[in-house]
Amino acid sequence: MTMKVLICGDLHIPHRQHSIPQLIHEKIAEINPTIILCTGNLCTQNELDSIQAFASELRAVRGLFDDSDVLSNEVVIEQLESFKVGLVSSYTLIPTNEQLRLCSKARELGVDVLVSGGTHEGSIQTIEGKLFINPGSLTGAFMIGKENVRPSFVVAEISGVHLTATLWRMEPDSSFTSEVVE
Repeated sequence: MTMKVLICGDLHIPHRQHSIPQLIHEKIAEINPTIILCTGNLCTQNELDSIQAFASELRAVRGLFDDSDVLSNEVVIEQLESFKVGLVSSYTLIPTNEQLRLCSKARELGVDVLVSGGTHEGSIQTIEGKLFINPGSLTGAFMIGKENVRPSFVVAEISGVHLTATLWRMEPDSSFTSEVVE
């Protein structure tokens, strides 16, 4: 059986966006994830509860803009099938999306897959045999210096020793594009 992992974050509700777009809700329901890995910046307990509805299990790390009583972990390590996955708060990675820093953190944690957020731009990349996932912003929340942030998330499908990661982006015309890394 294939495990479907929803990887999301940077909602910034209610400060930068009002809600998760309805089309994102529908796409995630269609995918029917088993577990959620969240990079934080949900901001409130209400939003934590909201994404919890997508799957029966949720693992999340604190974002810089989360209320102090919402999340406290800066690192979560999870064994998903044969993959050791590290989920880290983006504010612990300076600079946030710099390849050498990501590789260093993955080695430090001893993980096969490192998940981080904070950039609001989704990306999936393989470096030194490790997979690095940044789901972008689930709501398309604005970020200083970046215009037209599109809502995005990643779904990792894991079956034994095989992992396929798909980055989903919602386009301005409400269609979805995807980018797949195996």
